[in-house]
Amino acid sequence: MFRLLLIGTMLSCFAGLSKYNSAEAAGKITRRAERLEEIRIDGAAGFSVSQLEMETGKFYRLRITSDGKDEYYFAATDFFNSVWFDQIVINSLEIKPTGIYGLEFDDQGSIDLFFVPIKPGTYTFSVPTLTESGFTGQIIVH
Repeated sequence: MFRLLLIGTMLSCFAGLSKYNSAEAAGKITRRAERLEEIRIDGAAGFSVSQLEMETGKFYRLRITSDGKDEYYFAATDFFNSVWFDQIVINSLEIKPTGIYGLEFDDQGSIDLFFVPIKPGTYTFSVPTLTESGFTGQIIVH
């Protein structure tokens, strides 16, 4: 009798928890990405954008474009570690990553990042070897 009572109690507890485990977003969050201002890397002028602002839980697309005048390593490791990536698109090819720590441009071209910011904060992006020349900016996530 005790076993039946214990099993019944456990089942009712798990049944009560199931409503929390099956929670879903009101809509498909990755249906349409909000486009952020493109970051263009210009070897003579630096970044076209020095600050971006966004909100946690929203779906965004960020295009980063290199002029190809030099090789550039775009670093934003802390930011990249605080987002969920849906995909990265390069030359119409999609990558489904679990995470990245930087992007390297060897030639002229664009990379599109599709993501949802998870963690609020202020993050730095840069070309580490050119920070003294103004190749640095901030991403603010509210």
